Amino acid sequence: MLKVLGKLLLLKLRTILLYDTFYIILVIFILLYSLINVNISKNSRYSGNETKLRGFIKNYNIDGNKLTIYLREKETVIGTYYFDKETDKEEFIKNYKLGDFIEVIGAMKLPKENTVFNLFNYRKYLYNKDIFYLFDIIDIKKIKSNTNIFIMLKQNIIDYINNFEYSKEYLKAFIIGNTKNISAQVLDNYQIIGITHLFAISGMHISLLTLILIYVLKKINVCEYKRYLLVFVFLFFYMFLTNYSPSVLRASIFFILSSINKNFYFNIKSINLFYLTLVTTLLINPYFLFDIGFQFSFIISFYLILFQSLINKYKPYTIKLFLISCISFIVSMPILMYHFYEINILSILINMIYVPFITLVLFPLSLITFCFPPLDSILSLLIELMEYVSLVISDISIGVVIFSKPNLITISIYYLVITYVFYMYNKNKIFSVSYLILLVIIHYYSSNFNNYVDFTMIDVRQGEALLIRLPYNKGNILIDTGGRYIVNMDSWKRRNRRYSIAKNTLIPYFKSLGIREIDYLIVTHGHFDHMGEGINLVDNFKVKNVIFNKANNSKIEKEFIDYLSDKKVNHYFYQNKDILNISGYKFYFLNPFLSSTEDLNDSSLVIYTNFNNKSLLLTGDISAKVENKIINEYNINDLYILKVAHHGSITSTSESFLDAINPKYALISVGYNNKFNHPDKLVIDRLQKRNIKIYMTSIHGSIKYKFYRKKTVIKICLS
Repeated sequence: MLKVLGKLLLLKLRTILLYDTFYIILVIFILLYSLINVNISKNSRYSGNETKLRGFIKNYNIDGNKLTIYLREKETVIGTYYFDKETDKEEFIKNYKLGDFIEVIGAMKLPKENTVFNLFNYRKYLYNKDIFYLFDIIDIKKIKSNTNIFIMLKQNIIDYINNFEYSKEYLKAFIIGNTKNISAQVLDNYQIIGITHLFAISGMHISLLTLILIYVLKKINVCEYKRYLLVFVFLFFYMFLTNYSPSVLRASIFFILSSINKNFYFNIKSINLFYLTLVTTLLINPYFLFDIGFQFSFIISFYLILFQSLINKYKPYTIKLFLISCISFIVSMPILMYHFYEINILSILINMIYVPFITLVLFPLSLITFCFPPLDSILSLLIELMEYVSLVISDISIGVVIFSKPNLITISIYYLVITYVFYMYNKNKIFSVSYLILLVIIHYYSSNFNNYVDFTMIDVRQGEALLIRLPYNKGNILIDTGGRYIVNMDSWKRRNRRYSIAKNTLIPYFKSLGIREIDYLIVTHGHFDHMGEGINLVDNFKVKNVIFNKANNSKIEKEFIDYLSDKKVNHYFYQNKDILNISGYKFYFLNPFLSSTEDLNDSSLVIYTNFNNKSLLLTGDISAKVENKIINEYNINDLYILKVAHHGSITSTSESFLDAINPKYALISVGYNNKFNHPDKLVIDRLQKRNIKIYMTSIHGSIKYKFYRKKTVIKICLS
């Protein structure tokens, strides 16, 4: 009776699973569930005042002298510790393993939010992973060693890979999905040419691994049912080994569902299996919606499955490969624009070379090398060749196109148009491609439609950088670049990736606005915190003209000037009463002491300008002496914005100066908790006494003014 009932239920299930509508309803339901879920506020189980934590090491990474521990007890907390001595680092590697129960002493802190508009929000990123706090560690103590057999096996695999002399970085990437040990410069090159996704474990890797396992199990006469069962067990462990990355989850779940579909004769279509995979993945974690890996993996897979008939129209392998590369590139464009603000058109052709090379050569050889270590040197040789070719290609900037960051409506329009184009193209209506081309062109030139002046004080910590964007793309002016002093370290302390204000803040921000070149970079004076990123900026972004002051130049200014001469970049020297005219917008240079002072701060270029009857005074690092000279020589009053000199130092912003210019807003570029104790309390008191509205980058993050014809809009990055 039960057997008959079971057969009837199975038959009913098969009938339901043949309806396409069922899957559409299921996907809509899970997307609504996920969107509701991610909008419900989550709270930490910690108070944030803890000074001692206990838990097991979920994961850890060592980069130079920096140790990052993912500590798990009530929830995951990311701890950071800095080794004082190389022997301490070696002792930790020797004695501490994954799963070990430890005690750490230190202080809790909140992750940082983005302080520059459009850029990566670390706090939100961690929140989506259920991580609410960071922990500054001052002492670590081991309580007991790991006893979990699965964690022990994971650690043994990591230790085994670490013994490889040449190719361990790529073995970690291909076997356990960890790319953190690959050189930062190499990863940057991969991103520029658009092949980073090939180093994330995905369907390609899972397919090959499962194929090998099934083949081996079949050879040793394991029956089909047990074969698949053993492969499923392996996939569950592999998901654990790769920290349940979304791409591995997708590929593994899809394989499991496909195998069940095949063995139980459900006859479910591939696209419906994909929908089931999506539903299962989001049920596991709705916050995967915000994961870049999830977005790339599912979007590309969805369109490749949906338009399989388009690919199968052509029999030659090269044409199929080209079509797959085209589809993958086109559907990933909106995601690339949203996260990275640029695409590389050449990546279509580059992927045609790299996909077969990595799929058919490098990844299989990595698996063989993992089993037979003597092949390490051969694998290393191929890796070096790949890295060299990537370096050469990444220097070809002809295919790189910058787009302003699209909003969700624009992204939705992109996918509607892309789907329509593929659908029509599949019906041999090639003209439909013109709709996508038109959309891309409109997006590309969208920054030319801005009808306002955009003035932003960019948060560059204890430094200064001011961006002015004129309407209709008439000009982009950057005043100073910020700069972060790099302390010389012993080789064992050096990090894989060093933070650069130009590469990590300024350039990404420019790109997010659709800025493709800086028309004028104005260097106010020769201190590192104002111009230290000059060479980095010019080396990695198009800068047409650079303006220096006409005083005695500092050593780093001279180095920058020599660099510009070598690069054949136009550079000029401005002084008091010079005027820069850009499309009718005038910038007046006011410093009367410029030619007579040897003080770098007092030699700062002081700039006065006016946008829609709103005047701005940008003062560099001048002292009260220069301020007094300016108000005596120029009739400046009822100022709209004063960029406070010298980060709010007591040497500037005198009472008489404020009374004369009478500003409405005061902007102070200053680092949080800086060693100079800027801004000085007396300066703040002077501003507040006059009811001047103060904005500081240390509190408000970046500050943006949009000067429209009839109104001005003020935005701060941190509210």
